[in-house]
Amino acid sequence: MLAATRSRRSARRKAQAVLTFEEAAHKTHAELSPTWKNPKDRAAFLSTLETYIFPHFGAVPLPEVTSADIRQAILAAREKVPHLARKLVYRISYVFKWGIAEGMCSSNPSTAQSLALPRVERKAKHRKALPYSDVAGCIETVHASRAWKATKLAMEILAEAADLRDGSGLVFPSLRGKVLSDMTLSKLVKELGFDADIHGFRTSFRTWAQERKNYPREVAEAALAHKTGDAVEQAYARSDVFEKRRKMMESWAAFLSETDAKVARIG
Repeated sequence: MLAATRSRRSARRKAQAVLTFEEAAHKTHAELSPTWKNPKDRAAFLSTLETYIFPHFGAVPLPEVTSADIRQAILAAREKVPHLARKLVYRISYVFKWGIAEGMCSSNPSTAQSLALPRVERKAKHRKALPYSDVAGCIETVHASRAWKATKLAMEILAEAADLRDGSGLVFPSLRGKVLSDMTLSKLVKELGFDADIHGFRTSFRTWAQERKNYPREVAEAALAHKTGDAVEQAYARSDVFEKRRKMMESWAAFLSETDAKVARIG
C-alpha cells in the first residue's frame, strides 16, 4: 500500500514537472539571460525561437520532441534565414540541456549527429571593386572633396603626409590624432558616389594587370603580397621581384594619369 502511494505521488510529480518545449524555453531563458551582457542576445534567444521553432513543436512536451521534429524546423528556417539556422540549433540545445539538468528528459535530440543536417555551401562574398577604367576618376573626385587631408593622401604619396605628423608616430593620423580607420576611407568613397570598398581597389589593379598588361603572374601577385605556388616552389623562389614590381606600379600610375584626371604619379 505504502509503495503504491509513493508510486502515485512520484507519477503525479513527474507529470506536473514535465513542460512543453515552449515552457521549458522560457524557463531556460530566465536562468540564462542574466549571464548575457548584450541585451540583443537576451531578446534574440526567445524571439527567434518564437518565430521559427515554437510553431513546429513548441506545444509538444519536452521529452517527446524528436530529432526529426527539430530537423524539419531547422531546414524550414534555413530557407528563410540561412544565417540564423546554426544559432537556432544552439538555442534548442540549451533548452534540452536545461531539461536534462531538471530531470525532465534524458537526452538531447538536437546534437549535430542526431540531426544529420546537410552542409550549407557558403558563397564567397567578394569586395566591391571599380572597373580599372573608373579608378582615376574616383581618385580625382576624392582629391576634389572636402575630406581631411590625411584621408586623401592615403591614396597618394607619403612625402606630403610628413607635414601632418603630430608626434603620434602615425603616418596618416586622423583628424583627432588617432589611427585613421579603413572605414574612414570606405565611407568617403561611398559618400562620393562610388560603389566600391577600399580593398576593392586591389581587384581593380589586378584586373588591369591581367587584361591590359602581360606581366608575369608572380609579379602581379607579389604586388598584392600574395604567395604563389606550393611550399616547395616558395622555398626556392625567394626573390621579391622588387624591380619588376616597381616597373609595373609605374605603369599603373601612368595608366591612371592617361585619363583626364589630374593624379600625381608615384615614384
